[in-house]
Amino acid sequence: MESKKHYLIPLSLAQKNRWSKKGTKLHIFNDHTFIAKHLPGGTVCQMCCKPLARRLGKQGYECRDCHVKCHKQCHVRTETTCPHSTIQHLELSQLPVLTE
Repeated sequence: MESKKHYLIPLSLAQKNRWSKKGTKLHIFNDHTFIAKHLPGGTVCQMCCKPLARRLGKQGYECRDCHVKCHKQCHVRTETTCPHSTIQHLELSQLPVLTE
C-alpha cells in the first residue's frame, strides 16, 4: 500500500499560491496541522472571531488534530500549541521556497 504524501508548505510559498503538487498540503504552525477546507456557512474564525466568507472552494483552514477553524491568513495568529498534535508521526516532504 502506497503511503500518503504530505507537504510542509513554507509560509512564503503558501501566500503566493504558486505550487501544484499532488498530495495533502499541510500548513504547520505551533504544532497545529492546518489543511485548507470548505467550511459550512456560519463558521466563525477562532482567531479573529469574524465569520468566514460563504463561497465556493476552500475558504478556511482547519487543524486536522484539534479541529480549530480559521481564515487562511489567521492561522499564524494561533497562540496556543495543539493539544492533540500528530506532526511527529507524519512523513513530511519540504517544498522549496520559490524566488522570483
